[in-house]
Amino acid sequence: MEEIDTLRSILPSFYNERLDEVERAFIEQSASANGLADFITTSYPTPSGTEESVMSTGSKPLRLLKFWFAGCYPCLWQQPHEAELLANYPEVDLVYVAHSTEKSAWQEYLDEHQPPTDLQLYVPQKERAVIKASAGTTGAPTYVMVDDQGEIVCRPCPKPSDSLLSEMIVGALER
Repeated sequence: MEEIDTLRSILPSFYNERLDEVERAFIEQSASANGLADFITTSYPTPSGTEESVMSTGSKPLRLLKFWFAGCYPCLWQQPHEAELLANYPEVDLVYVAHSTEKSAWQEYLDEHQPPTDLQLYVPQKERAVIKASAGTTGAPTYVMVDDQGEIVCRPCPKPSDSLLSEMIVGALER
């Protein structure tokens, strides 16, 4: 991921804008509204051993879903930015959605890295298609935000390190 960022940093802005357009189009093509609606209402395992859905996890007006997998360095890099975002916007629940990860590696990751949220769901590896239909990609980290009615605010969303996400949160809260 760092190599891609380095390469993009030397490209003229026009090329970066075009790459962003292509990425958004690919994600929109891969994702489906029904896929996300089904995903956020389906129950998945939590670290405590219970099962919950995105919509039953948390209670705030906005839910920012982080699709991630163990071993994802960019996912770790976003954690301080996620903590700052949560401190600045108490109206947002951050829900970590682990995928493409063995269940034992998921628990080890949570124990070792202490994510800035206790809202955690585990999607079994065999359900990769569910991740692709809801997030539009199996890349990580990928962020998707829904409101408390399950309506899509953004998919994909900017990463917490990007100030545009804060602007989107403010806009969603003003609706």
